[in-house]
Order: sequence, then C-alpha cells, then structure tokens
Amino acid sequence: FGYTVRDSYAEQGPVYHWIEIAPPAGGHGMALESLSGIDDAYYWPLALPFSLPFYGTDYDEIAVSTNGTISFEDAFMPLHGAPIPHESSVSAFIAHMWSDLVIDPGEIYVQDLGSLFIIEFYEIRTLGCEGPGTWQILLFDNGNILLQFKDTGFGCWADQGGSATVGIQGSSTLGLGYSHWQPV
Repeated sequence: FGYTVRDSYAEQGPVYHWIEIAPPAGGHGMALESLSGIDDAYYWPLALPFSLPFYGTDYDEIAVSTNGTISFEDAFMPLHGAPIPHESSVSAFIAHMWSDLVIDPGEIYVQDLGSLFIIEFYEIRTLGCEGPGTWQILLFDNGNILLQFKDTGFGCWADQGGSATVGIQGSSTLGLGYSHWQPV
C-alpha cells in the first residue's frame, strides 16, 4: 500500500511543525468532552471532513480511543499495545501511543483544517504515572498520516513510549510498526 515510516531525525524525514489546537495552549480545537477524565472508553463516530484512504478502503468516520488508538469501526481497542501486525478485536487502526492512558488532567481535541484533520491528545497521563504528555495525529486527505510528539516524558517507566506501541495496521496480517514497548 506504499506506507513507510520516517522519523524526523532520519535523512529526508518529515519536518516537525507543531500546529497547536488545544484551547488551553492557544488553539481553536473542539474537545471530545465525553472522554474527559476517562480511563477506558472511546468516541464513535467522529466524522472526518474527507474520505481517508487507508489500506485500500476509504473511511468517512473514526473511533478515538482513550488508549492511544484511532480505528475505523465502532469498537474498543484493548488496553495494552501489541506488536504490529496483531490479531485484535479491531483490525484496522492507527496506534499513536497504544498504552493504558487516562484522559486527565487534559483533553482530546480535534480540528478540521480542510484537507487536514488534527487530533491532539493534550496533557494525557499513562496509568500509574504522574506527568502528562501531549501529541498529535494529523490525517491528510491524500491518506498521509503524521504523528507529532510534543512531550512524552510521563515521569516514569512509560517515558518516550516505553509502555506503548506506535504504528499502523490494515488487518491482522498487514501492518507497519514503528516501536513496541521501547522508548524512542
């Protein structure tokens, strides 16, 4: 399907360019308030402003999980990430910080910018850790996906993704992993 993983530190990697959407930090995004303060839940359906091509299928809506995934069906992802590809209750998903997260003290914000849709996990904690982290998932109308991590220092063993899986999956046998339970 032409997917590749490129780190911003690699040659010809993407340029880190944070687009703030969280209102407490000066942005204009909308909170998914039903997830505020929640440990294990998801928001469905969140309509996209365009059809997102992902592993050969066009999607118009997504599910946003408190546990650091975005999927394309009305289902909850399990708590802890696994290596990708993985046999799961949800077959197609984006794992941006797949771990046992708590939407506290911050929020999950979304903003439609036309050909770009941004989801920001703002000041989110890993369960059992005190420090919050902030990161974004940028979905482009051409199917490109960009993950940006502003702060993933949770103040514990989970720092920099130490308890998370990051990658994309189209089915239980097809996916592209970046990391699994290792700080990167």
